[in-house]
Amino acid sequence: MAYLKEFEPRSHSSAKTAKRRLGLLVPLAFAILGPVFTPLRGDETITAAASDPVPPWKNLLEGAFPGENWTFVSGRKDAKLSDTWSISIDPETDSPILVCTGLPHGYLKSRAEYQNFDLTLEWRFPKDPNGNSGVLLFTSGEDRVWPASIQVQFHQVELGSTFPIGGAKSTNEFHLDSKLAKPVNQWNRAELICRDGKISVTVNGHAVGEIIGCLPSKGAIGLQSEGSEIHFRAISIREIPVAQSEVPSKPSDGENSQQTQKQPASPESSIEQGSPSGTPE
Repeated sequence: MAYLKEFEPRSHSSAKTAKRRLGLLVPLAFAILGPVFTPLRGDETITAAASDPVPPWKNLLEGAFPGENWTFVSGRKDAKLSDTWSISIDPETDSPILVCTGLPHGYLKSRAEYQNFDLTLEWRFPKDPNGNSGVLLFTSGEDRVWPASIQVQFHQVELGSTFPIGGAKSTNEFHLDSKLAKPVNQWNRAELICRDGKISVTVNGHAVGEIIGCLPSKGAIGLQSEGSEIHFRAISIREIPVAQSEVPSKPSDGENSQQTQKQPASPESSIEQGSPSGTPE
């Protein structure tokens, strides 16, 4: 049939030429792709590569206190840890509550240092409607009041504000006239994502902002004693391996190295699924 002849080789010499070309291409392909593709044995099957495992959460209030997790820094030389910090048991949940009297000024500092991590914690001011405290991230250098660190503010009227203190630096910072704080004796919750010098801050379910270019970008975690009685609970951390960490956003050319942002909160959660759930109020 005429239409079939169009697809027949015109000559035996053309067919031989095509075979020779194919014979040259196949070894070349294996030479290039050999490291990528490995032949399977007869008893092998192809399976999908397993995704990186999700790192586990660690409760920093588990076990003895202060134990291996915490050390104490005070602005008063003769101060004792027990004068400011103690552990009680929540009768509703049978879980530990870290009680801080607020005096003298100082902070409880983690013995471990962290760089890329997720941190969640809850707190309440049992009596003071103008309660003041905060969490210090990337705490480094000399133990003093206050150390080089990035502070996430827990002050009731500035809740969520984030800025460097004690000689630390950052590309930007933000200060909030916040109405996000819960009333006295109700539990607040913070979710903090730290990746290579970038901190994303969520408080009480509202994503309030990001701070980038933090120096230092690695250090201890500090809980402030700053004049008000405050209770902490459900302090959990998850370290993120470097290979799984995000690349932080970079400031544009000419951006002010100490830019201050006034930023309203938006109702958007930042911690991905799998964070430890909050304890009921």
